Amino acid sequence: MHHQCSLFAPIAHSSPNLPRFVQSARFVENHQRNPSTTISIYGQEKTQETVNLYKMNLTVHDLSGDIKQTNSLFCSKGGYSW
Repeated sequence: MHHQCSLFAPIAHSSPNLPRFVQSARFVENHQRNPSTTISIYGQEKTQETVNLYKMNLTVHDLSGDIKQTNSLFCSKGGYSW
């Protein structure tokens, strides 16, 4: 049985989030699965500069994600709603 996992970080740059994503990817790899096809990462950031940094950090760890610029307190148009 194959599962698809979505990981969401309302404040993506928060220090615990990237290590959790990387740890999740390692867990998936240890179970002979491909993290880039098994894990979907979503997050939002207040500034475009932070969005770019977060995307770069994901790339460094061979991950990808949909990180958007928006204010997590107000979840403006284009952001995620939960």
